[in-house]
Amino acid sequence: VDVVIANNKMFRNSNGKKRPANRDLMYKNNRLPIKQEAITLVDEMISVATYDSSKAPLYTHGWLDNNGKNDWEYYKVFVQEKNNSVWEATLNVTNSTNGEKILYDINPIKQKERGASINMETSSKKRISQTSEEVNTESKNSLKDDYVIDNNKETPRDILLSTFSGLAQNDIEQKYLDDYRKNITELV
Repeated sequence: VDVVIANNKMFRNSNGKKRPANRDLMYKNNRLPIKQEAITLVDEMISVATYDSSKAPLYTHGWLDNNGKNDWEYYKVFVQEKNNSVWEATLNVTNSTNGEKILYDINPIKQKERGASINMETSSKKRISQTSEEVNTESKNSLKDDYVIDNNKETPRDILLSTFSGLAQNDIEQKYLDDYRKNITELV
């Protein structure tokens, strides 16, 4: 997705008032921890987002949507928190007068899975590949009590690919997950 964030740009809303183009992105629901996390991950979210739909604006956003003539586009992306909860976020993107796609907001953000397992042990122990060349034998032996030693040679790429397995509740969600895995595979 070739989307930009409109920093320091203003538009006139339906009431004729000047507003920052990134106002909703930065301030709407900004007290929610997941929205804060989404904003810090916005570049990554844009790079792996999958097109969902488009629709005509409910009211004009000035040049942001060509005075209501251009459709808005919606992209889906999954976000996983450090506690393994998985969220589905929707990127609201305008098609501006000059042809730029501008991220207007990330809304809604819905929790899909609370504390999901990532196909790894549910223990709080960290993982180290037994065959990793970056970890010498002395280090491995001293860490045995604190870490799960993984003899299966599972790579970070394998862990990423299995991250969201079994979460889709229907064919549409499965398509989003498959696209996400494809994009992650290209990044790793």
